[in-house]
Amino acid sequence: MGGLRFTPLPLIHSKPTLGYAIEDGQGGRFAYLTDTLGLPPGTMGFLQGWGAFEMALDCTFPPRDEPRNHNDWHLARRLATEAGAHRTWLTHIGHELDAWRIAEGADTPPGVAVAGDGDIVEISADDR
Repeated sequence: MGGLRFTPLPLIHSKPTLGYAIEDGQGGRFAYLTDTLGLPPGTMGFLQGWGAFEMALDCTFPPRDEPRNHNDWHLARRLATEAGAHRTWLTHIGHELDAWRIAEGADTPPGVAVAGDGDIVEISADDR
């Protein structure tokens, strides 16, 4: 589609859900992974062997003992590291997570940011 290649990636949710690995044909790679609780082994393996990429990843909740249907703060941060993304934008942010981040003064680790409305990010193979 328009020079982009999309590879569907299974996710974990209450209903069948897919994320997408997107390639621009010039070395730019972006994984769009929302509406998920963790990542299936096949999807994680694909990402770990994919090469340099950036991604948007579901992070709906503050830390929870047992998150449901969506990643919490700790799981999303761990997945970002394990997948090997060059940069990760946490998305699908819930109101509870926003309130918790403000109350706790929670910072993101290097290479991870909380995406916000109106953010514009340009992905380029030259960024690596």
